[in-house]
Amino acid sequence: MAGRLNHLMLPAKKIKFAILLIAMVSLAIVAIVRFNDRQIPRPPLPVPNGYDAILRAGAIRSGTGELPDKPTQAELSAFVATNAEAFKLVRMGLQQECRVPFGNFTNHLNELGSIKSLAVGLRSEGQLAELEGRTNDAAQIYLEAIHLGHEACRGGPLIDNLVGIACEAIGTGSLERIAGSLDAATSRSALREMTELENRRENWGEIWKNEQAWMRAEYGPMPMGKLWEIIKARSIDWQKPMRLRSRAKVDRIQLQTRQLMLDLAARAFTLEQGKAPADAAALVPSYLPETLRDPFTGTNLTRWRDGGAK
Repeated sequence: MAGRLNHLMLPAKKIKFAILLIAMVSLAIVAIVRFNDRQIPRPPLPVPNGYDAILRAGAIRSGTGELPDKPTQAELSAFVATNAEAFKLVRMGLQQECRVPFGNFTNHLNELGSIKSLAVGLRSEGQLAELEGRTNDAAQIYLEAIHLGHEACRGGPLIDNLVGIACEAIGTGSLERIAGSLDAATSRSALREMTELENRRENWGEIWKNEQAWMRAEYGPMPMGKLWEIIKARSIDWQKPMRLRSRAKVDRIQLQTRQLMLDLAARAFTLEQGKAPADAAALVPSYLPETLRDPFTGTNLTRWRDGGAK
């Protein structure tokens, strides 16, 4: 009988392991409940909030129709005149501190399309300036599209950041195209503005924190019955592919921006010094505050367009 009881009893090591496992699961449940119940702190909205002016600009711009794929100068001129009030509002918003407020997520998604339309509209205004021979003015307009990409997503969830990246890419791509024809003063001015924007860019940790805050505000505490599903999901990490794709887009626009900054710095150096810089290090600190790095590899950027490899 004693031998049968000894056979049924668990070894001491297995008992300790079972107790440890139960404790870990309990701690995980407590952590999830506490995270689920707490509010993620957010800074107060600025007053006035430039984001409100951007939304009003987007509402006006969305009702003015679209240009053909290859607009004439006359069509661009008419389009810019029609959207003068929208452009005035967006510029007013960009002069103020901006932050995306909490709101109904479905309604908010409808607002994002109008914000992207503003970047497209600014690009059209810049194209008109180019056709009129005002290249330096066009550069400033494209910088405003880049600025819009930063401010229209500040404090918003992940989808806002992706729309912001799209707006920023519209401005960056347009500015890249004319960077080789800018004068030294405009190149320096654009470089200063882009450096300031980069210094204020929301990093990936802030973006993901905003996403969690928005989901918590939208859906509220999760029912207790789903706790076990959450625990199982954590072991699979179903969000990982989405996070990786989104992070890659954030890094890609940052790389594009830094490359353009290097191009502008090399352009200003060449015009002012009468020769191309010997290497990227020659641009620091007179043109660039520090060496620019590739966000994917962490290595220094050493090439600039219209200047070759150095």
